[in-house]
Amino acid sequence: QGWLNDQGRACFFFMKETDGYPAGTWAKDTAVPGGFRIPESGFLEGELGETCALAIDALDQTGWDLQGAYRYSAATDYADYEARYGMQIHKAALQALKYREGNCISWSAEFCIMAKLLGYDCRQIWGYLGTGTEQPHSWTEIHDGGEIRIFDPRHEEGLDTSGFDVRYGQKGT
Repeated sequence: QGWLNDQGRACFFFMKETDGYPAGTWAKDTAVPGGFRIPESGFLEGELGETCALAIDALDQTGWDLQGAYRYSAATDYADYEARYGMQIHKAALQALKYREGNCISWSAEFCIMAKLLGYDCRQIWGYLGTGTEQPHSWTEIHDGGEIRIFDPRHEEGLDTSGFDVRYGQKGT
């Protein structure tokens, strides 16, 4: 892994030689896998740093793999609150990571942040549940070699894993 929670701030160390950085180098003022840009200080700070630090702790519990991150997000309790569209991804993820509750917006944001920390090229998507409905919904896409993989850590009567690594057009998408 390369990510470390340092007192609520996230920092990254290159685990192998990458783009001229020797293994073990502390990332500063550079982009790292997953699309994060580490500032000159070497730490992601503020709400983004807190969100990533909590996600690092969650990944430490799950074993730093995608399925573990998905299960962690899918197990987040449901909280009935109005969707806050326009909320930044790290703010929605912070809701789920800090309080272990939320809805599809915070679950998908939480999973997306953890997938980014794992090095995946991913996006949180906003749309609607099914075609022709007005029920807002959010999920995560991972872009992998030209293929789009869908991850929807929804919570329905316990742990629902039917939204793990599916493709558009499959049942439930």
